Amino acid sequence: MKHFKTVDELHQFLERQAKHTIKFYYTDWKNYDRPEIMRHTGEKTQEIYIILRESGSYLFDRAELLHPVRDFARVVMDYYSTDKTAKYYKVNFDALTVERIPAELPQDIKRELKQKAA
Repeated sequence: MKHFKTVDELHQFLERQAKHTIKFYYTDWKNYDRPEIMRHTGEKTQEIYIILRESGSYLFDRAELLHPVRDFARVVMDYYSTDKTAKYYKVNFDALTVERIPAELPQDIKRELKQKAA
């Protein structure tokens, strides 16, 4: 897990990772996910999850992953787990941390979904 002193340092780290990973459809990052990161930063969203791939990026917040009906975010998190180029990150804006996580739906999300279903 990487800790940052400022939110700007955190943003710069994510930008470097995106530039290094994304080879095609960089506009996914530039036009959609980077502005979403800025929005979440401003709204003080505690956690987001980012997938960076050679062919673009995805960004989800915790609420999207836990939504009881819409499962798009959960499906995407699991779908790209077999893509060897995909890098999954958990970003915590309160703690100013970025953690590289296993390529799948995060275990804490799976546990919470299971608890809600019971």
